[in-house]
Amino acid sequence: MIRPRSGNFIYSNYEIETMEVDIDAIRASGLNGVVFGANLDNLKLDERVLERLTKRAQGMGKTLHRCFDLIPDINEGIETAITLGFERILTSGFAKRAIPDGIPNLQKAVEISSGRISIMPGSGINSGNISELLKIKGIIEVHSSCSKINKTNDENNLKRLIDFGFSNGVPSRITCANEVRQLKDNLKRN
Repeated sequence: MIRPRSGNFIYSNYEIETMEVDIDAIRASGLNGVVFGANLDNLKLDERVLERLTKRAQGMGKTLHRCFDLIPDINEGIETAITLGFERILTSGFAKRAIPDGIPNLQKAVEISSGRISIMPGSGINSGNISELLKIKGIIEVHSSCSKINKTNDENNLKRLIDFGFSNGVPSRITCANEVRQLKDNLKRN
C-alpha cells in the first residue's frame, strides 16, 4: 500500500513525491500492483493526484483504497476510478465495517460498476460473516486482515510501555493462521 502516513488522505506535494518514489520501489522489487488513494479537502477523489500516481504505476495493477469511503457521491467516485484506470475499489460500503452496515452501499456499488471495475469489500470481514457478504452478486474478491489482538503483553508491561511512550495503548494485531484457513474454507463453500 502506498500511504506515507496515517490520518487523512489529503497529501502535500512532498508526500505525493514520496508516494511516487514508493511506487518505483514496489515496481523495482517485482511486485505486480499497488494500492493508493487521495482526497481533496471536500473529500471528493483528488483526480489530479490520482492521475499522477496512476501514470507512475502504469503497467501495474492499481487498487483504489478506502479513501473511497469518505467521498460524497458514490456514482461520481466509481466513474472517476474507472476513468483513471483502477482495476478495483477497496471499500467498506461507506461504513465502519462492511458487514452489516456497509452491505446496502456495497450492493449499490456493484450495481453502478456493472462489472467495469471490481468492488472489493473490506473492513471487519472474517470467517464468521463472509457468507453474508457473498450473497451480493458480483462480489468476486474480498479483503480481510484475518487478525486477532496480540496478547503478548500483560497489563503491567502495557502500562510501562505507555508510560515510556513506546505504545499508545491500542493493542496491536497479528495475523491468525487459523482464521486464514477458516476464511478460505468458507470462501470455497460459497
